[in-house]
Amino acid sequence: MSQKYDLPKICGFVPSYHELKANKRYLWCSCGLSKTAPFCDGSQAGTSFKPVMVKGQCDGQEALFCECKHTKTPPFCDGTHANLEGGYQQDDPESPVNAKIQQVGNVDDALTKLDNGCVVVRPNRLDKKQEGTIRWCPLVTHLEGAEHQTQFYAEVGQGQSPQLLAKDVEMVIFVFEGSGSIALAGKSYNLLPSSGVYVGANESFSFDNPDEAPLKLYITRCPGGEATSLVFLDDREKGSIKTADDQDEKASEKRVAVLDENVRNAMGDRFWQILVDESYGADMITQFVGHIPPSKAMPHRHLYEETLIFKSGQGMVWTLNQKTPVGPGDVLFLPRKQWHSVQSFGPDGMMVVGVIYPGNNPGINY
Repeated sequence: MSQKYDLPKICGFVPSYHELKANKRYLWCSCGLSKTAPFCDGSQAGTSFKPVMVKGQCDGQEALFCECKHTKTPPFCDGTHANLEGGYQQDDPESPVNAKIQQVGNVDDALTKLDNGCVVVRPNRLDKKQEGTIRWCPLVTHLEGAEHQTQFYAEVGQGQSPQLLAKDVEMVIFVFEGSGSIALAGKSYNLLPSSGVYVGANESFSFDNPDEAPLKLYITRCPGGEATSLVFLDDREKGSIKTADDQDEKASEKRVAVLDENVRNAMGDRFWQILVDESYGADMITQFVGHIPPSKAMPHRHLYEETLIFKSGQGMVWTLNQKTPVGPGDVLFLPRKQWHSVQSFGPDGMMVVGVIYPGNNPGINY
C-alpha cells in the first residue's frame, strides 16, 4: 500500500545545472527523497510520487532541474523556489567577502567594464547621431560581446520621425520618458511612459511626438548580429519591405504593453511583470519590468543573455570581483552565465526593465 505524501521534500532552493546527451533518458526525482538528486534512485517506492522522464534533444542541451520540487513545469525550474519559505536569500554587502570587492568606474563614465564581459553603459554620457527628429546612439552591440541582442538609445524630438526598419530581426522598444504614438502594422498606437512595444521582422515604424520634451526610448533588436546602427528606411527599399500600410494580415494585434499590477509575479520580496513575450508574436525575446527593494541579491547566473535598463533609483552592480554604481537611464549588459547581483539603495528601491534572449522567464536563475 503506497504511503500518502502531500508535499515533496525540498532538496534545495537553487536549480541543478546539467548538460544533457542526445537521446539519453533522464528520470527526475519528484519526491525529494532521492540520494542522487535531481535524478531518481527509486526512493519514491511506497509513496504517491512518480519520477518525470525527459529525453535529451542534442548533446550539450542545457537544463536547470528543479530542486525545490514545487515547480509547475517539471522537471525544470520555473522560479517557484523564490516564493517558498527560505527560498529567496539576500546577500550582505558589508560581509568580509564583499568588503574586499573593488569598485571600478563611476557615474561620470560612459562605459564601465566588469568581469567576464559584463558592461555598464550610461547613455547620457554618449555622443548622439542625428537623423531627422531622432538623436540616437548604440548602447550594447557585438563590440561589447553581445551575441544575441543589440540595444540603442533614442530621443525623438517634437513632430514626426523618419521611418525605421526592423531589418530581418525582431525588436522591442521601451518608453523611458515622454508620450506620443507609434505608426506600426498599419495602425497608430499610443505610447505612455514605461510601456513596451513589439515590432516584427521587416516591419517599418515611425514615431510622433506632440510635445517639446523628447520621447526617450530604448530599442533592442534580436538577434543582434553585427549591427551597430539603427536602420532608417531608404526610399529605394520601400517596395521590398513591410511598410506601415502593407503588413502581414496574420501579424499580431498585440503591440503595446503597459504596466498592470494585476499580472505581477512575486519573487521573494521583489516582483516582475512581463511586457512583451511570445503572446505578442515574439520568438524567444522577452521584455519585462521589475522592482528591486532596498537590498542586495545573492550572486547568481542566468542561461539567457540580458540587458537591464535602470528606470529609477540608485544602486550598485556587483560581479564576483568588481562593482560599479548605477542610476536612472544606465544599462547593464550580462552575457550568459555571468555571475552578478544588483544592490538597491534608498527607501523606494529600483525599477528595472530587462530584455532576455533566448528565454521566457526572468524569474529563473542558478
